[in-house]
Order: sequence, then C-alpha cells, then structure tokens
Amino acid sequence: MGRRGGFLLVVIVALILAGEAPTARAASANLGDVACATPGNCAAVGTAATGSGGSSALLYTQSLGTWTRGTPALLPVDAGAGSFSSLFSVACATAGACVAAGDYTDRDGAGQGLLVSQTNGTWAAGVAAPLPADAAAGSHQSAQLGDVTCPGPGNCTAIGEYVDAAGNGRPMMLTESNGTWATGIEGALPADAASGPGRQFARLSSVSCPAAGNCTAVGTYQDSAHRARGLVLTEATAMWARGVAVRLPADAGPDSLTNPSGHFNYGLNQVSCRAVGECTVIGEYANRAGLEQGLVLTEHQGRWSRGVQPRLPANAATARFRKSFVLWSASCTSASNCTAVGWYADRSGQGVPLVVTERNGRWQRGIELRAPANVARNGDQATELEAVSCASAGNCTAVGAYPARNNRLEGLLATETRGRWGRATPAILPANGRQAAPAISDEQPGLYRVACASAGNCSAIGTYALGPDRPQGMLLSQAAGQWARAVQALF
Repeated sequence: MGRRGGFLLVVIVALILAGEAPTARAASANLGDVACATPGNCAAVGTAATGSGGSSALLYTQSLGTWTRGTPALLPVDAGAGSFSSLFSVACATAGACVAAGDYTDRDGAGQGLLVSQTNGTWAAGVAAPLPADAAAGSHQSAQLGDVTCPGPGNCTAIGEYVDAAGNGRPMMLTESNGTWATGIEGALPADAASGPGRQFARLSSVSCPAAGNCTAVGTYQDSAHRARGLVLTEATAMWARGVAVRLPADAGPDSLTNPSGHFNYGLNQVSCRAVGECTVIGEYANRAGLEQGLVLTEHQGRWSRGVQPRLPANAATARFRKSFVLWSASCTSASNCTAVGWYADRSGQGVPLVVTERNGRWQRGIELRAPANVARNGDQATELEAVSCASAGNCTAVGAYPARNNRLEGLLATETRGRWGRATPAILPANGRQAAPAISDEQPGLYRVACASAGNCSAIGTYALGPDRPQGMLLSQAAGQWARAVQALF
C-alpha cells in the first residue's frame, strides 16, 4: 500500500486545490483499495475532498454484483471540524464483514489512525487506533494505518506508524480479537537502528497473516548511518519478535532504498504469506548505477533468504545503464506458488509489462505480457502492471495502465487462465470519462488495485479523467471472465 497511499494523498491535494468539492456536476473521489469475500460481494475505500477544505473517508459496498454509492465514514467523536480523513486499505473475512484502515485529524490537529468495521453489511462508526504507551500527545502526533488483513471475522491485524514522545517515527501493529482492538504494539527495530530524539523514521507498508496470531509485516527503518533499510517483523503465536534487516542483492547501491527524486522511497511493496513461515516479499531497490531493480525475498520454514532479482525476458535491456525493472505486486496461492507483476525496460528502452511466476519454489524467467494492439511504443511512458490477484494457481488477474496511440492513458486488464496469459485489453471507462487519469505525480495510475474472489470473478479500482485536472475514482467488475464497463465512484 505504501506507494499507492502516497499517490492517494497527491490526488487529495490536487482535488482540494482544484476546488473539486462534491457538487451536482460530479463528486470527485479517489479510491484506495478493494477487497472481495465472495463473487459479487466486495468493499472499496477511498477519499474525497470536502467543501470545507478537508477530506472525507469513503466506504463502498458491492452486493450481488452491484456497487452502492459511497458513504462518508463516521469518524470518532474526537475528530476535528473540517477534519482530514482517508482510508487506504480494506480487508473482508466474509461477505458483509470487513475492516477498513486509514487516518483522520482530531481536534488538536493531530493525525490519528482510523479503523472502521462492517458487520452484517453495515459500517459502524470509526474508532481511533489505540496507540502504544510511548506515543506523543496532542498535536505532536501523526499516526497512520496503511494496511489491514483479516484471517477471520473479528480477527484482524492492521499496521502503520506513529510518533513517539521523542519525535521518532515508529512502526506499530494492532490486533483485533473477537471484535476488540488491543493497544498497538511498537515494532522492535534491529540493533543497528538509529536512536536519539527525532532520528528514526520507520514505517510499515504491508502485512499478511496466514492464521490469527501469525503475521508478517514489512517496511523500512533508518540505520545508525541514517540510511533506509528493509525491515521484516514476524508474529508467531501472538508474539511479535524483534525486526530483522533485509539482505539485498549484491549489486545494491549504498543508498539502495532511497529514491533521489524524493517522491517516494524504494522499499518492500508487498508481502504475501500462504502458510506460517512461508512468505514472499516483492519490492524495488537501486543498484550501484542508480537504476530501479525488482526484488524478491523468500521465507521458507521460517528462514529468510537474501533478496534476488528474478530473471527477465530475453529481450530485456542488459547494458549497465539501461537494465531497469520494478515489481509492484504479488499474489501467492500456496507456500511455493506465486505471481508477481510490474514492468521492465526492453532493449529499445521501452517500458513493457512484466509477469514473473514462482512454481514449486522456483521463480521462472519473466514474460512480457502482450499489450493491447493500440499501445504507443514511443518510450515516453511505460506500459506497466500495478496489481495482481490470483484465485488459484494459474488463474490470475492483473491490472495497470498503458499509453495509447491517441495520446491518452488507458486502463489495462489482463487474465491468466489455466496457466496461460491472454492479450491485455483496455478497461471500458464510464460514459463520462475522457481517459484514465494522467500522471499527477511521478506515477501513472490508471488501474491500481484488483481483488478476485474466484477465477474470472474480480473487482478492480482506478482513476480516470472527467476533464483537465479532474481525476475521479472508478469501479470495475468482472463476472464469469467478462469485464463490464467501469462505473463512476460517486458518493
């Protein structure tokens, strides 16, 4: 969630600056995440600018294949007037039983973690994340929850970060048991972590729990040399162990997890665990030449291997200053069978969509996904896959974006059936859409989240353009392998 959460904040700011408050003309909303419990029964969350200059967290529910109009989340009683609130992640244990996570501002102007629960299809009022005992008080707090997962109804784990009394950014994990959230736990950092007031900026980006009380969370922290390092935290039988530093591939540069552009950090993008002690993490880092490189980390029987680069397709760029690729998302159907997606640079320098598959514990050579026939191969924008969801081994759906020859950005939909990927197809925009939303920051969104309840039955979210500087969320539904026209995320 970490990278996409950053994009969501950029969109919120863009909407506020553009004055795109809810009006009769069009409600401007951006979506953050989607989750599906059964075919046609999903939930999505997002954010919209408000007329008061703040932002409102939004909740969407799909029932029997139909999406409802979004509703603003009811905030905790300490929320400030004109509060900023956002939801970044949602997880559903069963149909109508979901949890959403994000943040809001209280009366002191402090950022607080936000948790909203759905029971029997009804969303309750949100509650503030109970922070660890050393949390900063008053306006000095800036807590946020970036990801949540639910192994069962009323039993969920959320992760994020908060500020301690010394002004340090600390990772935290929160656990819900039988519907009650316990006080957050501070993640214990590795021994080489930077210490001293205001010197630590640790954060968590993703969490996966194959069983209640057995979770893995990933993120970054600052070491004593003030360099960003990959972080893995593991919970076993409801006890979180001290975090361990990730071992990057041998070609990693000295500042391998710091993006010189400053827009977002390289790091660990997603963790997927299908059994206790059996997890896969994907992400990106910078090599010694400063180029983006995809990263795969594997835990087997509780032991983490050194990060490796997956093998790229034969047409990938090989020159030292041209070999660039990224992995954004992964989905694992069993302990040793996963699919990861992203993009890579081919020999012409064009960014093309990448799929890498692990079979029986061995990562296969990546393949270039066939883009739609109207793709523009001009080198200016990459065709990339942003997210993937696998209902079973060999049955996956991936989404992303590509530049079309008409100079418009289009949403990308791709399906794997019984181990074979078909040609990607464009998403059909809502009737009032001009194109998928163009890049607002250094990212191109299009479609960026997908969730599949079963093979051929998925939901996806993305952003499209109503007009210049008017991004808008869209919801897409697939039934029996067929994608319907996207619908506007109204509220």
